Amino acid sequence: MGFCPICKTSANLEQPSGGDYRRVECRKCGKYQITGSALSMLETRLPANDKKAVARLSHATRLMFSTTDAEWPEINSVNLDDMLKRPLPTIDRQMANLLVWTAAQLEDDHLGAVELSDEEDLTGVIGTIDGRRVHELISRAESEGLIEFVPDNCISITTQGWARLSATVAEKAEPMMASPAALAVAKVDRIIKAHCNKCRGITNSWVRAEHTVTGNDGPISWSDSFEVLQCCGCDTLSVRQEHWFSEWDEMDYDQYGRMVMRPGIKEVYFPAPTVRAKPEWFDTIADEVLRNVLDELYAALNAGLNVLASIGVRTLLDRAGYLLIGDPRGGFEGKLSALQTGGHISAHEKTTLEAVADAGNASAHRGYTPTVERLGHIVDIIENFLHRAFVLAGAAEDIRKTTPARQK
Repeated sequence: MGFCPICKTSANLEQPSGGDYRRVECRKCGKYQITGSALSMLETRLPANDKKAVARLSHATRLMFSTTDAEWPEINSVNLDDMLKRPLPTIDRQMANLLVWTAAQLEDDHLGAVELSDEEDLTGVIGTIDGRRVHELISRAESEGLIEFVPDNCISITTQGWARLSATVAEKAEPMMASPAALAVAKVDRIIKAHCNKCRGITNSWVRAEHTVTGNDGPISWSDSFEVLQCCGCDTLSVRQEHWFSEWDEMDYDQYGRMVMRPGIKEVYFPAPTVRAKPEWFDTIADEVLRNVLDELYAALNAGLNVLASIGVRTLLDRAGYLLIGDPRGGFEGKLSALQTGGHISAHEKTTLEAVADAGNASAHRGYTPTVERLGHIVDIIENFLHRAFVLAGAAEDIRKTTPARQK
């Protein structure tokens, strides 16, 4: 036993041998593990008297557990600040969280009642600052007819409340008696596993709308299914297309040696899954042409267009050189030499950028396709160059201007 590093309530703590992290099971924040570096950061990021910051991190931790398959979702130095910045949910979303929690306790006992635990323990699940607000939310849910109180401090979900959880309503309906409208509700507002660009992985997502088009030509059949998805964790919207073609179906064997058919389905997301996110300083680039080319580079990367991405890096280098030193003679070699002579790059960086230019030339003129790993290094190099030349240079000048002069 010990205390949760986030909310300071009593919790089960485990310190696995050979790992710089701690595992926590907290009745308020849930189940998670936190690295040593994140624990150190909490001292400055999470003041004891900042209830809102504690509530945000507690709720974000609950969301992380519910939207990942990991047994011990991890808080680390990379995601800690993002979790602290995530705002608490709206009242409507808090109301939905209360209903989802209650339904989870009831399972298939839809007419049953759930004993209310300590209201402070529900703050992380629902997303409120303290237990008093949980009490107010429960009272509001009761006044809106979503729940009703049952003797001995219990609540049950009303018919109107179950309507807010339409996926559960669909499970209650008899298949043969369901109307077309009910079947439509059964398809939407259910929760599935899908990719989320903002959460950068597979998460639980609501299906908010769905449409399927089918066709056939004799023995050959196909279908296109489109789903509007909303991430349960961050509310980001996306569209998923599943294209099935009967000729892509394959016969295989399962783990028990039984023959099974693997359907031939190709999955596409709109927008495409982010392979490489734009750097935070992207919008600070003043030159519109440079910014547009950089934008197209990330579009090519996320679409898997490695040849175009390699050419795009070469174009970025060309444009950046033009902005810094104009258009000297001698092609890329002349431009890089002029950049070195002008003090914009070092001799070592000139050699590095020459490799990037050569790769872009090979892609443009000989169809060279760099591997994913090599392309990642190429983009690392151009990002570092652009950041130093067009962002840090200006930041350094601002520092110089605002630094007080030494008193003589």
